[in-house]
Amino acid sequence: MELKGKIILKIFQKSKLQKANALNEYAATNTYEKIAGPDSEEEHLIDFWFVNCPPCIKDHKLIKKEKLDLLKKHNVELVGISTDSDQYLWSNYLKNADYPWGNYRETNDYDNRLSENMLISVFPTYLLVDHEGTILKRSNAFDEI
Repeated sequence: MELKGKIILKIFQKSKLQKANALNEYAATNTYEKIAGPDSEEEHLIDFWFVNCPPCIKDHKLIKKEKLDLLKKHNVELVGISTDSDQYLWSNYLKNADYPWGNYRETNDYDNRLSENMLISVFPTYLLVDHEGTILKRSNAFDEI
């Protein structure tokens, strides 16, 4: 499996919202518990979510059924970043959900979580980010993106 999860590194290193701390300390794991590394120049829609979030799951069903082709048409790669602390719960959920986009889970380093440092407290939160890492849009509703 190709790892694309730490594209968040590149995106947020260049982000206008970055904090003063070292952003290369952020990490995400895939379902195999491997740390992912940056490797993409595409535009991205970053989806912050968690397993027990009804609005997140509702949006995911809509995206999977109707909107993924629209994102691909506009050369936007969807990347899910879960805030779940339980690797087992999260990975089992993803096995059953069968999402056709990359999903990663923030590591359990609670002092250095991207979602916390980006002041994300409402879920889902979507960040549309260009290939330079500039946040073009931030929203809590997929349809607004």
